Amino acid sequence: MEVSVIISVYNRHKHLYWCLKSLQNQTYRDFEILIADDGTEGINLDKVKEVITLFSSDFSIKHIWHPDNGFQKSLILNKAVKESKGELLIFLDCDVVVEKNHIEKILQIYKKFKNKFEKLLITGDLIFLKKDISIKILNNRNLNVDNVIKMIHNDFNANEILYREFRYLKYFYYKLFKIKFAKAWGANFAVTRKAFYSVNGFNNQFKNRGEDTDFMKRLVLNGTKRLGFNRTLKAYHLFHKMVIEPEEMRKKIRERLKWDFYKKNPHIIVAQDGINNI
Repeated sequence: MEVSVIISVYNRHKHLYWCLKSLQNQTYRDFEILIADDGTEGINLDKVKEVITLFSSDFSIKHIWHPDNGFQKSLILNKAVKESKGELLIFLDCDVVVEKNHIEKILQIYKKFKNKFEKLLITGDLIFLKKDISIKILNNRNLNVDNVIKMIHNDFNANEILYREFRYLKYFYYKLFKIKFAKAWGANFAVTRKAFYSVNGFNNQFKNRGEDTDFMKRLVLNGTKRLGFNRTLKAYHLFHKMVIEPEEMRKKIRERLKWDFYKKNPHIIVAQDGINNI
């Protein structure tokens, strides 16, 4: 099996349902799914298991779970990768839906560049949906996936579309003049197994949001080729209430994730506590 899709989840069983339903609709279907569950408990855990059962006849699905001990997304993602088989690891969050050729397009990019670059990171865009359309989708399992994608497209107004196209133009400018990297999202990226293990995976000690940015920056600094396909690889983020840390904590995380921090601390590029330490 060449492709493993790893989906992080915590409690959001309705979102997970639609993520899996969008994967059920893929043009390319030869992949396994690993649910990286960061401690869902009680009735929510029962409902997550129920959703997984609904799709277990369509995919090879493993539910990787550990008890809730605070934010340990890095650790559960590493545990899921350790159980995976694919050479190409595709990461999605449970709160996204993707278009029907999403996996196929990632695989095409991978096959095009895998002989040119030993280690690859492929990143896409994340588009946040409004609350009303998200609720309509989340509360109606009988909707057709293709119709849901059409609903999502039709919900964007002209200003939103123009703003997004402006961002893509800006990202192209960044790439052309090698100014900086375009925005990348942990909810929508892929990486080769060799690249993943070259930095010892996610940092298990990174117990705040931003673990994805930390991982990707370490990859790039360790020689992985990053390929940005924001316009091509879109994931649509279903609304949910956001957990926002206190400003002081957010400020510390932002400082920790600056490029200069890694340059001053090169010993952290390969995680000292990562997948090989599990």
